[in-house]
Amino acid sequence: MCPEERGFSWGHIQKGDAGTYRRLYRQYFARLLRLATAILRNEAEAEEVVQEAMLRLFRYAQDGSNAPINNICGFLLATTSNLAIDCARRKGLHVHRGDLWMDAVHQELPSDHVQMGEVQAILTQGLDSLSILQRTCLILNIQESLSLNEIAESLDISTADVRKHIHRAREKLKSRFRSYQS
Repeated sequence: MCPEERGFSWGHIQKGDAGTYRRLYRQYFARLLRLATAILRNEAEAEEVVQEAMLRLFRYAQDGSNAPINNICGFLLATTSNLAIDCARRKGLHVHRGDLWMDAVHQELPSDHVQMGEVQAILTQGLDSLSILQRTCLILNIQESLSLNEIAESLDISTADVRKHIHRAREKLKSRFRSYQS
């Protein structure tokens, strides 16, 4: 559980308490917007994604048949990440990560042998090959500069699992570039 969500009662969220909704929105909006903007590189679209993530939390809570969410922060981070990636794909956009990918791959690409469009295609394929947890852990670590412990708390998984997901994501990306260079 993220430290900032201790003041939120699942019962109030389930009942549709408007004050709780407003507090949740204020509490998480900036963090979720940074994540969605990092993926989409468009703040207006990112805001729509964050609003949809919040609506999904509220709809989930109001459906009485669903189990309580123990980690609201993790739910919102994962939902925002998934929605932003889906939005980028629907629009035919490459998921831009800037230095994220070069940092993740840890190698130089020979600029005279690689066209930028080809690099973007490899990166997009690499992103598509990652599991949602691998992709989310990598983004939160590199783009959002969250520590392994912060990511573990946000996603309600162990620090060892976060480390494993980031390692596997980097290895998959490295493998994509190695096979391309061969």
